[in-house]
Amino acid sequence: MLSLLLYLYAIVICTLFLIVSALVLVVTWPFDKSRRAVHELSRVLVHLFFGVPPFWRFRVEGLEHVDRSRSYVIVLNHQAMTDIPALYCVPLNFRWVSKREVFRIPFFGQFLRLHGDICIDRGHASEAMEQLLRDGRLWISRGASVAIFPEGTRSKDGEIHRFKAGAFELARKAGVEILPVVLD
Repeated sequence: MLSLLLYLYAIVICTLFLIVSALVLVVTWPFDKSRRAVHELSRVLVHLFFGVPPFWRFRVEGLEHVDRSRSYVIVLNHQAMTDIPALYCVPLNFRWVSKREVFRIPFFGQFLRLHGDICIDRGHASEAMEQLLRDGRLWISRGASVAIFPEGTRSKDGEIHRFKAGAFELARKAGVEILPVVLD
């Protein structure tokens, strides 16, 4: 019963995210090409997402090492679906790199598009790398960071596995530092 309630809660929140984000994007588009306003709204909504259920607790450490005036390629481990909203606790404007299948999820996929996240087709590695480098450099040139799970998928056993090259190649070609984030 509890998992059904959490599922319904997630649907309501995602619907709210989508509607409000679309309105903010329409209003701010002419003067906010980095979509900072949409991202900041996402940060507020994520704090609501984590704040409502009474049994969810989180702690963020190390923010003093983040320079808000810089763009990064953010690399982080992926253990659970809550990893995605958890990164919004980092005070940076960023875009996700995500597989094409995620963009097909109702509400969530549309939210990713509004947010400006980068869609790649993992079934075509060379085209995925080109897409990552092209879109990643575009967002970095606009002052945003790019967040990527370098393992390419969620860890089923909680261990960190072999990294793919995309995040590191993007950082090298865009001339930005890597910001490592560990979620536990």
